[in-house]
Amino acid sequence: SRAPPRHASPAPHLGSLLASGLVGRRARVPSGMSGLMFQPGQHLSMRRRVSAGEDRRADVVADLGSMLVVRAHGARGGEDRRSSGDAGADFGALLAVPAHGSPMALRAALDGVPLGASSARGRAMAVLLAGSGMWGDEASQEELVPVPPTFAPPAALLRLSCREPAAPPYLGRRGFAPSAMGRGPQVSIIRDKISNSRSGSCSSDVFDEIVSASSAAFESESPQRCSDAVSLFCMALMKAALGAIRSPSVASAVAMLLALLRSPREQCRRAALDAAARELDGVQLLRAVLRGMGGADPCRHWQAASNSLVALHLILSCCGKAPTERLRNAGGVPLVLEVWRLGGHNADVAQECCAVTLLLSHSASKQAALAGAAECALASWQRFGHDASRGTLMQGVAETTLMCLPHLNERPPSLPRLTVESLRALQAVGPAPAVIWLLKALARLAVEPKLAPELNAHGVADLMLGILSDERWGQEVVLRRLAAEAFARPLAIVSGSSASKSAPAVAFAGKGADLPQALPSAEEALEAEASAKEPGVAPTIAAAACASALHRRLVAWRSRLSVGAGAVAATFGDSGAPPPLRFDADFESGSLGPVTRIGPREYEISLVSDTAGGGDYVQWFCFRARDMQQDELYTFHLGNLIKPGSLFEEGCQPVMFSRKRRDALGTGWTREGSDVAYYPYHDLGRRHCISFDIRFPQDDDEVFLSHAPPYTYTDHLSLLARWCPDERRRSLPPTRGGRELTAVKLGDPAAPQQAWLVARAHPGETHASWVMHGALEFLCGGGEEAERCLQGLRWVLVPMLNPDGVASGRTRTNLDGIDLNRHHHDDCAPETRGLRALMQEEVKTGEPLAFVDIHSHSRRRGVFAIANGADGDPLVASMAAHSPLLDASGTSRAEVKAKDEGVGRVAASRLGFQYSVTLEASLCARHAAAGNHHLSLEDLLEVGRAVVLGIADLVRKPGIAEDDEVVVVADAPSATPRMKAS
Repeated sequence: SRAPPRHASPAPHLGSLLASGLVGRRARVPSGMSGLMFQPGQHLSMRRRVSAGEDRRADVVADLGSMLVVRAHGARGGEDRRSSGDAGADFGALLAVPAHGSPMALRAALDGVPLGASSARGRAMAVLLAGSGMWGDEASQEELVPVPPTFAPPAALLRLSCREPAAPPYLGRRGFAPSAMGRGPQVSIIRDKISNSRSGSCSSDVFDEIVSASSAAFESESPQRCSDAVSLFCMALMKAALGAIRSPSVASAVAMLLALLRSPREQCRRAALDAAARELDGVQLLRAVLRGMGGADPCRHWQAASNSLVALHLILSCCGKAPTERLRNAGGVPLVLEVWRLGGHNADVAQECCAVTLLLSHSASKQAALAGAAECALASWQRFGHDASRGTLMQGVAETTLMCLPHLNERPPSLPRLTVESLRALQAVGPAPAVIWLLKALARLAVEPKLAPELNAHGVADLMLGILSDERWGQEVVLRRLAAEAFARPLAIVSGSSASKSAPAVAFAGKGADLPQALPSAEEALEAEASAKEPGVAPTIAAAACASALHRRLVAWRSRLSVGAGAVAATFGDSGAPPPLRFDADFESGSLGPVTRIGPREYEISLVSDTAGGGDYVQWFCFRARDMQQDELYTFHLGNLIKPGSLFEEGCQPVMFSRKRRDALGTGWTREGSDVAYYPYHDLGRRHCISFDIRFPQDDDEVFLSHAPPYTYTDHLSLLARWCPDERRRSLPPTRGGRELTAVKLGDPAAPQQAWLVARAHPGETHASWVMHGALEFLCGGGEEAERCLQGLRWVLVPMLNPDGVASGRTRTNLDGIDLNRHHHDDCAPETRGLRALMQEEVKTGEPLAFVDIHSHSRRRGVFAIANGADGDPLVASMAAHSPLLDASGTSRAEVKAKDEGVGRVAASRLGFQYSVTLEASLCARHAAAGNHHLSLEDLLEVGRAVVLGIADLVRKPGIAEDDEVVVVADAPSATPRMKAS
């Protein structure tokens, strides 16, 4: 417990010790201890004798770049004091706060310190100050003893890094403030003094008074006083003299401004932020930083600069667009970048400059790039890229560099190396957002063929595998996706070909083979699900298993690339190999391309595009396999997909129907497949692949594998034949393939209001038909609720808008390759031309109330709506009230743009529909609040019923107006599995 011997160097000023700040009420920095900046790695020990008469010592040891320790010792024997009733400012516990920890770590540690009974307020506090003079008013006997350095960490001084503005306040216990300030002078007196001053004449004394008023406002917890204190600072800054700007008083005032902006009390914080957004001139604040805010002491100056930038960051991120646009238009970007250039050696300053630059450059990235944002980001990246404690800074510089990259004449040569080195430094510690942004940078670089050899030389592939094998990062689907892209693309570019190009043996039975049996019908599928011996819904695969599967698939793919497909094929070319599977898709809605056998029980399948040679729409697959062996593990790689993401990377599985299993057990479509992964594959990594393993339940079975449970054109005709007699049908002009396009008219023909449901514009989105099946069956099936829905409302249902695409197994288009949901406003397609003509005819005879265009989504969970702004909120809330499966909180309120005029919901709103939405039913899974399970067929039927009931509620409640407040259901409770009676 004895202090180390005095070092020969001059006694330094504690300077920015307050910046990390554990401050006793009666402590004071002795005079004559200013002007010496701490060196990296230097230790400081301060011995202080408090004025209460007891001989106690508080040792403050600052291990720069490591941790800050404050320990209070008793007078006898140096034992820790843990009793209450102590006078003075001693802490009664050991307090250790990592310097690279978050502000909450300091606050939590302070909250755990037992304070003396006589120090109810103001005894202990963490204040962001840099040599501000707020140490109290009593001199005491102190000595400061420097200790020789033990190591040389980065040149940062007692920093609390990663001070994100969104973090909770870090001012210690609630209500604490430097009590030596008292209640402060009257605000009106200070305001009058500032108002009567000339420009450039406000002295440091004024800022001292502002500090006192701010401290009193903070302690009072009065929103009005906090707002007034912020206003005083803004007024004084506009008229501050150069000497005042360079004084410690301004540094103290900026620190108290930040304290008010992050007040623990919400009302005070909001009042301070509003006042700052109205009155603070960001340009003046930045210029004050450039003019030497805080004085010649570099520690105090750059801590004041950091506090100023944090305050700006808070205002710009919490107070709407107006402050951001005002500062941007006033030339704020060049000023921030100038501060960054001068203070980039300080990690806190660089981090906040980066954050403010990104906020100002949201819609002006080119301006920031031309002003030098990329150069500043790269300089900070070069300086701090190896510092694992600076993850937030690494995230910011990566985001800034990517923002500027399209506007630079050439890509910075050091960018690949810096990205890889920083990712290695952060791989073990994170945080996850920083890792994700560095992976975004790597994925962006991986698309450039010229960089592939360099990235491979840096070991990017092994680095990505290490990230995927880390259970912390494997939980993030975006992180897994980016890691897969950064892994696969450089390897694909260097290899120059995929494993399939030189592989042999196509085992594919094309059109013209013996006619197979048809897919199981929709009614057969529903009956099988209802009579299943183990009813319920299947859970999705856990995130850790998804990461493990992706890791395994990428390793295997790299092995195939390195060995070559011919060598792989040689391993199963002998007579002892198992017989090959037979494949076909010669049935309605079937879709299958060439199949290549690349292993004894491993197959690569190229999926078929909607348009010949275009390859723009590739997603739907539905094929049959035969001649399998029971319980043997078969592997399938379904390649040629274009979307960079899929629910198959989030734990979803394809569906399987076994004919023999159905006959023996009554089981229908089930979610099957293990080690499911989705990753870049063909075409230099631009095409993606779904890989999964399957064990077939029977020998020599007839098994169908599909993206989702199919719903064919024949199923559609069967549904109409069962529920809709001819008098309810209205035929639209036939399709190019000669198939019937039917609208069903239900309800009260004399009703003044009408509702429209349309489904299956995109043929690969089969869940849309299951939702429509539920709606039509509910309306036509009788029952008291259905009768109420039919009264007072005209219904028009178009169950299958694209029968040609459905029958031919397409993903998104009709036979002409036209996406119908982009052409509701023109005559490009006969299907939408006929639908629009009928809608125009019908809206002339009644009020168009609701239009719901039902689709399915391949990249998002749950059932959710896409609306034209907030116009559809009442309808969405009404539908969600009837089923927890509808995710009202997940509604996308898209701003309508010119390119959206051909979308169904937009075209309907142009015809006068009051509520017009697109309803998206995930092709795989429920949303999180409804349980991590696959959507069952019964789930989809329930959604259809909820759509009908929700629309009918709007009719039964005519008091709802457009400007009425509608409460949207959020986080609906999990739906329990429901059993349908057999």
